[in-house]
Amino acid sequence: MKSIINYSNKKDQVLAKTMLKSIVNSKTESKKIALNILGESNQFVLPNEASELIIALLKDIAKGNLSPAKLLSTQEASDLLGVSRPYLVKLLERDEIPFIKVGSHRRVSHDDVLSYKNKMVGKRNKQIKFLQKQAQELKLGYEE
Repeated sequence: MKSIINYSNKKDQVLAKTMLKSIVNSKTESKKIALNILGESNQFVLPNEASELIIALLKDIAKGNLSPAKLLSTQEASDLLGVSRPYLVKLLERDEIPFIKVGSHRRVSHDDVLSYKNKMVGKRNKQIKFLQKQAQELKLGYEE
């Protein structure tokens, strides 16, 4: 998931709340969103799916869910996982952990890093139990 995003700040949160209010309070039943691109005279009406995504994004921004505190740099994420930064970057490029790009920098959600870590701990524990069972069956003197 490679995209460019700016962190939400208080100003962005207020703006997002204002935009959401105007969408919710609109007289029409349709919640389609029309875009005016600055410097252009054309207006574009977004498809329903895109409008729903923008509304969801505005809700996240309004709640402050896109704040830098919840996003980690690749170094912070690799430290949390206990792996090297180049290894983490390989995980990101293989889409094993979702990330976004802020300019040219990768940012990883703290929750996604913890989710990946928990998944790996689960796999590791499963393999340890398998090896432990094998050792017991072969009577190698390994007990629980």
